[in-house]
Amino acid sequence: MYHICIGGEPLILIMHIHDLFMIGEERLIATYKQDLDSKYKMKNLILMSYFMGMEVWHDDVHIFMRQGKYETNILKVLKIVG
Repeated sequence: MYHICIGGEPLILIMHIHDLFMIGEERLIATYKQDLDSKYKMKNLILMSYFMGMEVWHDDVHIFMRQGKYETNILKVLKIVG
């Protein structure tokens, strides 16, 4: 995970194996993606919805993460759900 400030605004980069996720202002993300794309072969995919076993979703202000599958498996082991 990397954190940089560009013009006083934060941009967070999360790298996992061959995936790169960016969190920040839309224009910073667009600029940084364009710069990286000029140097490396990249695919631009959809917004992140699943990462390292966690569900991910967001609204205009917040990013939410949860481990629903893990939680369900624990409840099954404890025989709380079927």
